Amino acid sequence: MSTILSETSAVTPQPTMPWQATTRKKVATLMSLVISAVVSFVIVLVTGLAGVDGFALTFFGVSFLAVAIRTFRLDSKKRKDAFVTVAIIATAVLAFSPWMSIFGSVIIKGLRGLRPNFLYETMQTTTPDDELTLGGAGHAIVGSAIMVMIATAITLPLGILSGVYLTEVRGRLT
Repeated sequence: MSTILSETSAVTPQPTMPWQATTRKKVATLMSLVISAVVSFVIVLVTGLAGVDGFALTFFGVSFLAVAIRTFRLDSKKRKDAFVTVAIIATAVLAFSPWMSIFGSVIIKGLRGLRPNFLYETMQTTTPDDELTLGGAGHAIVGSAIMVMIATAITLPLGILSGVYLTEVRGRLT
């Protein structure tokens, strides 16, 4: 018996990502968003819609129209996917806009009261009418840390025990 050794070429397979958008598709999506924003801005300037709310409402409608135009020649599955993508992004923006507005106003209004001793000084000797240069948030930070530690001490063992129970015990309740 003889053995034949053949040369093997070391070809490293390259991973493919067919679900990832191509550069052309990304540019088309970006251009669609930019054109939608410009058209929405012009509509807000020309019509009675005013402010951020008017722009958001107009942008939502124009974005749906742009998706309808862009996906006109695609099959229904891809068209539905595009519409759902726009709807998800719009609802995410709608959900995060109030939060970002509140966060931004707190940052803007709170910057004048921020100083180096703010994080470790307490409000023990201050009254509500005192200036912002007195007192600090030391008590709030310590209280928050204590609450987080208590919550962790309670929930961490419960979570671990629940995971072990669900993994190890077989039965109707697991």
